[in-house]
Amino acid sequence: MTSHGLRSTSRFNILLYRHVYGTAFRHVRFNLTFDAYHICLATRETHGNVYPKKYVQAKAMEEEYSRLAETIRKQANAHPKSRYLVAIAGIPGSGKTTIAQEVVYQLNQVTPKAVILSMDGFHLSRAALDQLPDPKEAHIRRGAPWTFDVNRFVCFVRQLRTWADDTPLACPGSETWSDIDILRAPTFDHEAKDPVENGISVTPDASIIILEGNYLLLNEPGWQEIAELADYHVFVDTDPQEARGRLARRHLRAGIEKTLEEGYRRVDSNDFLNAILIREKLLTPDMVLTSVAVDSDT
Repeated sequence: MTSHGLRSTSRFNILLYRHVYGTAFRHVRFNLTFDAYHICLATRETHGNVYPKKYVQAKAMEEEYSRLAETIRKQANAHPKSRYLVAIAGIPGSGKTTIAQEVVYQLNQVTPKAVILSMDGFHLSRAALDQLPDPKEAHIRRGAPWTFDVNRFVCFVRQLRTWADDTPLACPGSETWSDIDILRAPTFDHEAKDPVENGISVTPDASIIILEGNYLLLNEPGWQEIAELADYHVFVDTDPQEARGRLARRHLRAGIEKTLEEGYRRVDSNDFLNAILIREKLLTPDMVLTSVAVDSDT
């Protein structure tokens, strides 16, 4: 694929191609919002093949994905058991979800099967928030540690650990297992704004399971046990002010807030507070992955 100077020599370029042709592409130049990397590519001349600074930043992030994927692969291969559990944590706006998704993609190019499980399915439902002593505050602070069902989440991760250790690893795609061998977990429906029971299934052919969420390395009662149950721990580090800006702009783009000022106000009332807590009470990770900073206009 060489149309308009774009080459499909890596997954990054394939993703870039998809986004280019998903927009109102023009023959001379284009502006491209690349949300998956929290990056907005600057205007680029299509005939000069000039890659702006933010393209380079995105490429650097792709290299970080590869580094983490290779580390996890090596650790899993050296692990004495057939399954390997990884916890990826980070503050809101750090890019941890994108990183987890990209790492799973890269692992699945070589590893028999890697899957991702998000802690978002363990949010308290809106109905449950209504039953708390201060429902208004609970809805405003939704996403804070105390708005999750941490006891249920810990029970699930215990179940995951037992399942990972005791259930025989199946050949990829064999589907020789029975229904009782499948582990199910809740997911979160962002349109309904509530958890969905049994939204994801983990089959016995999964050999690497990646848990992803803000509080997987939080040094507080309940949350601490999550880290103890995982084999490897990754923290996605980013400057809190940079993450704050990313989140405010995300709220604006999504139409959640009408102005950037309102976006910042929303972040400061919840996500930024959570970010400070996460950094202050961070358990020591095995690996720190730096989320590449982008210019303040992204």
